[in-house]
Amino acid sequence: MKESGGTCQVAIPEGWKQQSIMGEPMGIANTADKKSSAAVNGVKMPFAESKKMIVGSLKVEKMIEDSASRHYYEFSGIGGKPGNLNLYIAIKGPRGTCNAQVSVPKSEAETGRKIAESLSAG
Repeated sequence: MKESGGTCQVAIPEGWKQQSIMGEPMGIANTADKKSSAAVNGVKMPFAESKKMIVGSLKVEKMIEDSASRHYYEFSGIGGKPGNLNLYIAIKGPRGTCNAQVSVPKSEAETGRKIAESLSAG
């Protein structure tokens, strides 16, 4: 699934549905029961700047990776679903930063991690 600018993408499982608005695909998908969701986005902002900004809005619960090229953690707060595993990941992209948020029931943690870790700049 690509974000609307077509620069950043994640792989979503079969059965997930990508959302659209006025017939145009968005970088958002979810399961039929809406218990799981993923969103991918590209921003024209340097990676280091984007990283500083997002840390202020999402509460880091568990840091998975914090390197010069990837920022990946479990979070709570904006965009997260209570009781779910909520993941945020960002990587350097060709025009700035690619990022994704994934929320899945904890019993589906492996699926959530696979989605997050599939983030790439196309």
